[in-house]
Amino acid sequence: MSKLAALKDKTGPSTVTKISDSLTAGNLSEALEGQPRKARRKTNRTVPFSTRVSQEFDDDFRRFAFENKLKHAELMELMLDLYKKTSL
Repeated sequence: MSKLAALKDKTGPSTVTKISDSLTAGNLSEALEGQPRKARRKTNRTVPFSTRVSQEFDDDFRRFAFENKLKHAELMELMLDLYKKTSL
């Protein structure tokens, strides 16, 4: 038996396997339970800002922010800057 095979036997199922099994069961919170959280980068924002939007807007907004690796606040700032420039 190779060292890698022996190590696999000792460690049990991989994190990816555990998460995918939980996701197929439809339980995201269980899938993420016990997983170390990635450190978030600081944005130096101190004022909370919340509002209600349609589900369609929320889905679109989050997808765009994720695809462009932007924080939600960063995307909002960019949107406001563009709106100011185009509305004058």
